Amino acid sequence: MIVKMKKLTLLCLAAMKQNTVDRLADLGVVQVTADKLNDSGDRPALAAELTRLERVIGEIRSFDKPEEKSSFSASPEVLFSELEAKLIKYDALEKELDLLNRQRETFLPWGEFSPETVAKLKKNSIFVTLCSLSSEEFKKFSAPEGAVVHIVSADKALTRFAVITTTVPPENLPKAQLPENTSLTEVNNRMKEIKQEADELYKQISRAHGALPILLDYQAELQNKYDFLACRDSMAQYGEIAVLTGFVPVPEVDKLTLAAKENGWGIQLEDPAENENPPVLLDMPKWLNPIRPLLEFLGILPGYREVDVSAPMLLFMTIFFSMIVNDAGYCALFLIPSIYCIWRFRNSAKGRQVAALFTLFSFVGLIWGILAGSWFGVAWGGIDFLTNEANKNNNIQFICFTLAVIQLSLGHLIQLFKELKFRNIIVQLGWILVLSGFYIVAVKVVAYPGAMPEAVKYLIGTGVAILLIFNVKWNDVGAIFNFPFEIINCFTDTLSYIRLFAVGMAGGYMASCFNMMGCSIMAGAAWAIPFGVLVIFLAHVLNIALSMISVLVHGVRLNTLEFSSHTSLTWAGSEFKPLKKK
Repeated sequence: MIVKMKKLTLLCLAAMKQNTVDRLADLGVVQVTADKLNDSGDRPALAAELTRLERVIGEIRSFDKPEEKSSFSASPEVLFSELEAKLIKYDALEKELDLLNRQRETFLPWGEFSPETVAKLKKNSIFVTLCSLSSEEFKKFSAPEGAVVHIVSADKALTRFAVITTTVPPENLPKAQLPENTSLTEVNNRMKEIKQEADELYKQISRAHGALPILLDYQAELQNKYDFLACRDSMAQYGEIAVLTGFVPVPEVDKLTLAAKENGWGIQLEDPAENENPPVLLDMPKWLNPIRPLLEFLGILPGYREVDVSAPMLLFMTIFFSMIVNDAGYCALFLIPSIYCIWRFRNSAKGRQVAALFTLFSFVGLIWGILAGSWFGVAWGGIDFLTNEANKNNNIQFICFTLAVIQLSLGHLIQLFKELKFRNIIVQLGWILVLSGFYIVAVKVVAYPGAMPEAVKYLIGTGVAILLIFNVKWNDVGAIFNFPFEIINCFTDTLSYIRLFAVGMAGGYMASCFNMMGCSIMAGAAWAIPFGVLVIFLAHVLNIALSMISVLVHGVRLNTLEFSSHTSLTWAGSEFKPLKKK
């Protein structure tokens, strides 16, 4: 259930802004909204420090994690400062090394020479000018009178040569662009020094993986401080009065009202306007809590004025998981650690919810796998409806289409009860009639081919007629042209559920084929048995990974796209995040 919100306008003395923010944080029931933040010195400085800290944490994570854990006793502030300095130094060394490497690449074709020697020769009236030309241009090159030309190196692109004269060389010589006041030896020596220094810094920064928990706690502390300052700076000021706006859940109104009396605040509570989008707070019974981690992982929430579909989503995701994994052996492997994790994370609400979700998925998947008679790709047991080779595929396809009509019709029933008006009721019943007709068409065309029942044309015809009369806006040309596509989409949404059969069957065939491949290897010779076992093991690991990806791709899609479109869900909600002390 989506908890109703009240829009809050709070008035306090301007001199008590900080105290008001602290008290609201103690309550932890108000999400503050801010259209504009007032300028202040401490908040931008804290924001800059947060940005620097986030960059330091991100860079540390990019370094290889050492095998041995390191402990740190320094304060978070000192630790952050030291690591930031090391990272800045490491970046500077990397940039210098890159520059030196480019210089080295420039020097290499010229070989080793000493700029000091060239300078000494110049003092003795022997001028050495290093030049470069393309091979074609070099053929046309005419050396100055009395000069000696010595080719240093040549390739397809350039010819590098030295022009040696006893008089000052002409200015028009094609001089090579080489780094000044250094040599290849000096560059190589400096690169060696930098690499040693950078390697040592790399080790020190890598060990800082052990400091990440400290830095993350420090980041949360700074973020909490920033939230407080942003809340303070969001308060508009009118003379001696400061004004704060936000949202508060209706069940928490009494707590806020009591705090207002104790602190001398003036508060106004009103229903959010239609053009406002309040944050979303889901109030679920305990048995529904396992769906929370999935919603958080996907980053989706229903809009404030939409319907909470957590219960049907949990139900159908569990069924989809079972049909996609389609193996009792795999689900038995999942079930054991997931039950252990419920106990292991008994003191962590989120950890326990994740473990409970996977336990539910695994348990129902195990039941489906037993009924389907599939154990690590080996057929054993099961019920005739799901194992009879003659018609098991047709039966599973029938189940897929039945799930489609149930879930999509449920979406329209949700819309029906959301707005109990005659026109809306008739429209949603019309869509259910169309869905029922398409369900029969899908079953008779794909699952059980045969003559089409007479009821189909009455169901689809009646449904389309109802929609034409009550749903299509005849004064809107776009709606008129879009209506046929809506009907087609309704049919394709029904057919889309066949993916449950296709993905589950593909996983089963993969497991079976790899089993046969491994057995063939083991049958060749005794020494090949370990290789056959390894092939089977790796194949099942790959199949499990692909099954998990398929659950996320196909199972989530059916809930967040097909089902959501028939429920008019946009998932446009933003999470309710009250100001609170952490």
